[in-house]
Amino acid sequence: MGITGDRIRQCRLSCHLTQDDVAAFLGVAKQTVFKYETGIITNLSLGTIERLATLFNVSPEYLAGWTAVLPLQTALHRDETKLLSIFRELPDEGKTLLLRQAAADRILYESGDTIELKLAEQEETENHSTF
Repeated sequence: MGITGDRIRQCRLSCHLTQDDVAAFLGVAKQTVFKYETGIITNLSLGTIERLATLFNVSPEYLAGWTAVLPLQTALHRDETKLLSIFRELPDEGKTLLLRQAAADRILYESGDTIELKLAEQEETENHSTF
């Protein structure tokens, strides 16, 4: 394996992602990701390296093997990566709505309330108002 392939595999595993997850993110077949990791494909485009670097939260320079130092980072968990992917696909209006909802949910969480409790209260209020 080459440096880039090794680093792609290491980063993928650090992010708790499968080859299928990476393939879906890139819009390629799982076999293509396997070929990147094993060095069968070595001429990755700069765009592919940049997208992988974004996915793995590392610099393109590190991923491509141009620098030996992995910058300090916080590896994203698989769920965080999926959320980020969904967020990036949303139009600007959808991103704004999602961020507002997340902020509201965080306030509920920090106050000790749960979203389920608020939904149950809302349903109870709606049920009583229909009689």
